[in-house]
Amino acid sequence: EGTKAELVERLSSSISEERERETTQELELELEAKHRRIADLEEQGAVYCAGKNNAGQLGLGDLNDRQCFTVIRNTRGKHVHHVSTSNGANISFATTHQHQVFVWGGAGGGLLGFTSSSKQNVMFETPQLVEKLNGEEIIKTSIGSSHACAVSKGGDLFVWGNGSFGVLGTGDTNNVDTPKCLNTLDKIAVVDV
Repeated sequence: EGTKAELVERLSSSISEERERETTQELELELEAKHRRIADLEEQGAVYCAGKNNAGQLGLGDLNDRQCFTVIRNTRGKHVHHVSTSNGANISFATTHQHQVFVWGGAGGGLLGFTSSSKQNVMFETPQLVEKLNGEEIIKTSIGSSHACAVSKGGDLFVWGNGSFGVLGTGDTNNVDTPKCLNTLDKIAVVDV
């Protein structure tokens, strides 16, 4: 019904609406696929965090506090199986199934496990690989108020941080910037720390 111009107008409108529906459906499918990929990665051992973030201890790339649990994007798909945190040092370590150790927080100093010369412009607000422990098959980490420890699959104990009062067990009170294998336990296989 109607004039030729009215028919053309309705047909054009109908075609436009159909294109919009198709585009919307394509976008919805793409978004759903993206969410599925992200969910699959998170199921493979992602870390979630919430709370104060004044020293980058949440690992989210900023210093903003979070009221709700938020995924640390850099941990997606890493198969994280152990996380250590420290209230006083505001630092966190994540150990992966592949025995890698990632660290973040601490306002960029202290227990990160690498010297400032080995990591120019350290991005302490996001997880960084502790390269000195790479290949050591680390299974667990632990953080004290000013020092940290890591245990390897083979039973080696690595220590670093502030050596005051001999807390590192190195036989002195010197500070150790990067993880150091504690040789005094060479005949003992450490299983936990």
